[in-house]
Amino acid sequence: MRKLHWIFLGGLVVCACMWGQLDSPLWGQQKAEASKPDATAATDEGRIIDIRYAEAYLALMEATLARYDEANRNAPNTVRGTVIQGLQDAVRKARERVEMAKTDDAGDSKIYVTSAEADLRLREDLFRRAEAANARSPGAFSAGEVARLKAHVELCKVRVEKARRLVSESPLYNVRYELEILREDLQEVQLYIALLRRNKRGSDSRIHR
Repeated sequence: MRKLHWIFLGGLVVCACMWGQLDSPLWGQQKAEASKPDATAATDEGRIIDIRYAEAYLALMEATLARYDEANRNAPNTVRGTVIQGLQDAVRKARERVEMAKTDDAGDSKIYVTSAEADLRLREDLFRRAEAANARSPGAFSAGEVARLKAHVELCKVRVEKARRLVSESPLYNVRYELEILREDLQEVQLYIALLRRNKRGSDSRIHR
C-alpha cells in the first residue's frame, strides 16, 4: 500500500513537471502579448510628442523669419539677404522634420532623399544666379562667394548619394547621417548669428554717426 502511495505521488510530480514545461512557453507568450498594448501606447505617445516638438520648432523658425522680414520692410537691407535665405532654409528643413515625425521608420530614408535633392536644387539655382549676375555685371558676386556656392553644390551632390544609401544601411548609419546634418545646420546657424551681430553693429554705428 505504501509503495502504491509513493508511485501515485511520483506520478503527480511527473505530471506537474510536464505541465510546467508545456505551460511555460504559453504563459510567456501570453505575458508578451499582454505587454504589447503598453509598448504600443508608449510608442504612440512618444511619436505624438515628437510631432508636437517638430511643429513647435517649425512655428519658431517661421516666426523668426517673419520678424526679420518685417525688419527689412520697415528699413530695407537691415538684415542681409544671405541671412534671410538661411532662415528660409531653416523653415524648409523644419517643415521636412515635421513630415518625418509624422511618418514611420520605413519612410524616413525617402524623406532624407527628398530633402537632400531639394537642397541640391536650391544650391544649384543660387550658383546659376550668381554666375548669371556676374555675366551681366562683372563683380556682382565676388570670386570667393562664387567658389563657396560651387563648393556647396558639390557637397549637396554627395549628400544626395549618402541619403540614397540609407535604405540599405543599418539604423546606426541613419543616426550618424542625421547627426551630420544637424551639426552642419548648427554651424550655419552660428554663422548667420555672427552675420546678424555684425549687421547690428553696423546699423548701430550708422545711427550714432
